Amino acid sequence: MKRPSLSTKLRVVLLLFILLSSGSLYLFWERIFPPPRRPVILTLQTWPLSAEEISFLRKVRPYGVILFEYSFRAGLDPVLLKNALVRDLKRNDLYFFVDQEGGSVNRLKGLYPDKVYPAANSFEQLVASGGEEKARQAAYQAGYEAGKDAKSQGFDVNLAPAAELCKTNGFLGSRCFSADPQTVSLLADAFAEGIHAAGTEPAFKHAPGIAYAVADPHNQLVHVNRSLEELKNNELLAMRHAGKWNYLLAGHAIYPAIDPGVISTFSPSFYRFLRRELGFKGLIITDALNMKSAAPGQYGRGEQMHMALEAGADIVTPFFSPKDSFEEQWKAIQHITPEQIRRFNQRLKELKK
Repeated sequence: MKRPSLSTKLRVVLLLFILLSSGSLYLFWERIFPPPRRPVILTLQTWPLSAEEISFLRKVRPYGVILFEYSFRAGLDPVLLKNALVRDLKRNDLYFFVDQEGGSVNRLKGLYPDKVYPAANSFEQLVASGGEEKARQAAYQAGYEAGKDAKSQGFDVNLAPAAELCKTNGFLGSRCFSADPQTVSLLADAFAEGIHAAGTEPAFKHAPGIAYAVADPHNQLVHVNRSLEELKNNELLAMRHAGKWNYLLAGHAIYPAIDPGVISTFSPSFYRFLRRELGFKGLIITDALNMKSAAPGQYGRGEQMHMALEAGADIVTPFFSPKDSFEEQWKAIQHITPEQIRRFNQRLKELKK
């Protein structure tokens, strides 16, 4: 066999040097042997990204990041941000999340200031005036528009629809689809299908449903005092198509019929209930852990993350305060144990099969 010439060897060495310096070989190697990711979705604090934040993100290796309207008002360009993260973190497996429901929850407003994204409760009016099929088509188109615009800005997952029941004087306001669970099921499914058709992943929320809480869980610890029969015939019926997708966002509340006295986010019984009743096999994400219903005053953020993952959540969303230094955030994130990281990455491998 003819041995490679010295010039051939030099070319190979030069090619490897070019690939390494550009990060391409690193990304190629990472595709084959991906290092473990932590089961956390983070908010970002600086734009352009500071050297300190880039270093922090390299160390954490989060599953994803989530952006909000205030980020866009500050001049952040999600596409440029994503490109910067791929370049600076040398990662092609970082997921971008947004929760673009429409109506009052319009995270893309800063990017599309003149575009109207209809609220969820607007589709029920079409049921009365034009019939279910007309309403379903409208919900599908609204989901498609939200998904298309999110996709064009680099987002991978849209945390919507909010497959929630409408309640008289309920805190959700226009974010709910209908008081009838069958109608919610129809419209939420159509909205999710539209998101998916546009190339973005949907995620039903806030499982199994928080509309019947007595107050907004952002502001206080809440109870959803529904019997198991009521949950199955109403909230779970409204969310029955959630199992079609890869992501599900769980609500923070105490559900006495599921686990009396224990906040859902930290209850193993709660996650078993969701998976069993919804037939859900994908990744369950906690709602923001800074919400009062997740008891941030009782537990530190690190404790919350550890407890939620140990209970059965797949991914946690700490929502650190901008006042928290990266050192403080890192200290909290270290509550996620190596075993929890291992289990999460094993779950990711299993879901790929």
